[in-house]
Amino acid sequence: MGLGLLGHSIATRFLETEKIIGVYNRNMVKGKDLESNGAILYQTPQQLAANSDLIISCILDYNSIYPLNFNKENGIIAAENSNLIVADASTISPFESAICHRTFKEHNIEMLSMPVMGGPSSALKGEMVPIVSGNKTTYEKIKTYIEKLGKIIFYVGDTEGSANAIKLALNLNIGLIACALSEGILLTHKYGADPKIFLDILNSTYFKTGMSEFKGPKMINKNFEPSFYLKNLLKDMDLVQDTAKTLGLSLPVSEMSRQLYRQANNQGYSELDYTGIISYYKKINEMKE
Repeated sequence: MGLGLLGHSIATRFLETEKIIGVYNRNMVKGKDLESNGAILYQTPQQLAANSDLIISCILDYNSIYPLNFNKENGIIAAENSNLIVADASTISPFESAICHRTFKEHNIEMLSMPVMGGPSSALKGEMVPIVSGNKTTYEKIKTYIEKLGKIIFYVGDTEGSANAIKLALNLNIGLIACALSEGILLTHKYGADPKIFLDILNSTYFKTGMSEFKGPKMINKNFEPSFYLKNLLKDMDLVQDTAKTLGLSLPVSEMSRQLYRQANNQGYSELDYTGIISYYKKINEMKE
């Protein structure tokens, strides 16, 4: 359920490994290619739920996912399928996930929080890193399916929403690293040194990251084809701060970075890959692309 960049790739992965699957998306056009390859394209979440034992949902945010789950006429709960397990791969706050857990339980439906690390290309290759929380017996029932997405799975306990808290912490690091990498590239470039050499040196040390190795060259070459939209990272940075506020935490570096992403989003960079934040840095420094 949910056929955005990531959800479509997850569905494609299951279509290749399971042969017959059902899919649902609010914009039905996004499911037509999957239907052509053998997927069953359902008209409502209720229809999908009535014909499934497992639903993996990958929806943008809580406001979108709540009615798809809990609309009494055509949401998942309307199917009244007590054999159903819902594994929610959406990036929402741990508190929002806990509400979903409890509401599903009221309708005798088991739910697992299952946010994932890795983009569309990782999903297609089965190389994602799923992070799962919820009832362990429920997890064991569907573990073989989760392994289709990634062999390294972290089951992090039965506390509702704990997987979502970890996912937000991970995405927070993505946002901060992208900012630091952007600033290092621009500082090097502005002085007249070759930013490619900066990357080579960085990647020869233990300070290297997957981002510096794989995204860094793309940032230098102005390749911002999205695997994770800047606007969606901003949404997650907002969730980080909302969660921190509820917990009574102050995360000042996260807040400063969030404002940078918000400014970039509002000035036309929202549809770029999140690493397009470097283009916003260039703009505020009056540097040519």
